Amino acid sequence: MKVRLLHLTDEARELLRDGSYDQAIAICRYILRQHPKYVEAYRILAEACLEKGDYKEAADLFKRVLGAAPHNFIAYVGLGIIHDEEGRVDEAIWQFERAFELSPANGEIRQMLKRLYERRDGVEPSRLKLNRAALGHLYAKGGLYAEAIGEYQEVLAQDPERTDIQLAMAEAYWHADNRRQAAEICQDILNKMPNCLKANLLLGEIWVSSGLEQEGETLLRRARNMDPEGVVAQQVLGSRSPLELQEIWIERPEGLEEEMAALEAAKRALLAAPTEEPEAEELALAEAAEDETAEALAGLEMEEIPLETELEHPAPEEMAAEEAPFVEEEAIALDQELASQV
Repeated sequence: MKVRLLHLTDEARELLRDGSYDQAIAICRYILRQHPKYVEAYRILAEACLEKGDYKEAADLFKRVLGAAPHNFIAYVGLGIIHDEEGRVDEAIWQFERAFELSPANGEIRQMLKRLYERRDGVEPSRLKLNRAALGHLYAKGGLYAEAIGEYQEVLAQDPERTDIQLAMAEAYWHADNRRQAAEICQDILNKMPNCLKANLLLGEIWVSSGLEQEGETLLRRARNMDPEGVVAQQVLGSRSPLELQEIWIERPEGLEEEMAALEAAKRALLAAPTEEPEAEELALAEAAEDETAEALAGLEMEEIPLETELEHPAPEEMAAEEAPFVEEEAIALDQELASQV
C-alpha cells in the first residue's frame, strides 16, 4: 500500500509527540532510505533520539539539520538541551540565544535562558534584552525588509561569520526585489554550505529567472532533494517558487508495527531481568536498530554550522508551539525597546 510522503512524515511527528520514539525513529529511517537528504525527516529523527537520551546521535543529527536549515528553531533548542544536560553552560546559552532570536516571544525559551544565565553569572536577569538579530527577524516576518536588512548588517558588522544572519539578509533582499545582493550572498553561503536549502532555492530561482536555466535547475534539484514535496519552497518563495508543490507517494513499510512490537517486547524483557544475561535474539534486535541508523545516515552529507559557543526540559516541539503571532506594531515597539537599551 502506498502512502504520501507528507502523511508518513506527519505520522512520525505524531508518534514523537505521543512518546512513541522507537516507532518514530523507524519511520524516519525508512523515509531516509528513499529520500536521504529530506531535512524534516532528519529533524524528527534527531528529536526522537534526544527524547530517548541518545545525545551523541541527536547532536550529530541536529547539526546536520542546521547545515541545511540554519533557521531551524527546534535544532537550536535540541542542541541547547544537550549541552545543558552535559554541563556545557556557555554552549547551551549560545544555542538558546539563537532560538530566542528566532522566537523572542517564546516563554519557555525565555525561562530557559534566564536559568542558564543564573547558573553562569549567579544572578537571574529580571528580563531578557532583545538583540538586533531578533529584531531583524521580527521585521522580516512583518514584511519590513529594509528595516530587517539594516539590523542584519549591524549584526554582521560585529560577527561576519554568522551564516544564519547572512541567509536571513539574502532572503530579505530577495523579498525586497534586490536580487543581485541576494544572489551574491547566497553564492557566498553555498561556497561554504552547499546543502543550505534556502540558499539553493533563492539562487536557483534568481538564475532561472535571469536566463541561466541550466545552472539554476541544478540548484533547484538539490533543493528538491531536501524538500521533496516543495513545502519549504512554498513557505519561502510563495507564488514565485519555481518548485511546485507535488505529491510524493512511497510504499508503506511492511511489518513496521510487528517489528516495533517485537522491539518493545525485547526491551521490556531486558528491563524486567537486569541481572540476567539477555537472550541473543534480544541483543540482535537492539543491534539491528543501531545498524539501521548508520545505514540511513550513509547517504547524507550536510555541512555543519560552527558552534560559537537536574532540569526538566520541555520537548523542543513543545517550545516551538509557544511562538506568538507577529504583528507590525510589535516590531515598532521592539524597535523602541532596543533603542532604549543602547
